[in-house]
Amino acid sequence: MALLTTALSLIFPFIFYQFCMPMPFRISSLPAGHIAHPGIFTIIEDIIAVDGGGGVKFREELVARYDASPLFRRMLHRLDGFWGFGALICGGVVTALLWILPDAVGYGIGALLDCWLAFPRSNSASLFYF
Repeated sequence: MALLTTALSLIFPFIFYQFCMPMPFRISSLPAGHIAHPGIFTIIEDIIAVDGGGGVKFREELVARYDASPLFRRMLHRLDGFWGFGALICGGVVTALLWILPDAVGYGIGALLDCWLAFPRSNSASLFYF
């Protein structure tokens, strides 16, 4: 469920940004009525400024970078779409499988993945191979 929630939190700003729609309410440092920024922008802004201790100075510099660089804006918008729709597809597939498969199989797959990911590999490329 968290994957679907994350997907929607990226897809809605993606759509608002795509159609240059104003946000109906305040999000992070953007006031209500401001043209939407990509959802990734808000995540970067909040995590680094608040949790990372960057503060108001970081927010101002990030907004200045965003306003000055069309390439940066396009990259963040594409990341919104890629991560948002990818998470929606992945979450939908996982949810469908959990409804279709018997409980024991679902728990077994979860336990196998936990064990597989818990043990470190000799290099990072081997993470993707059994």
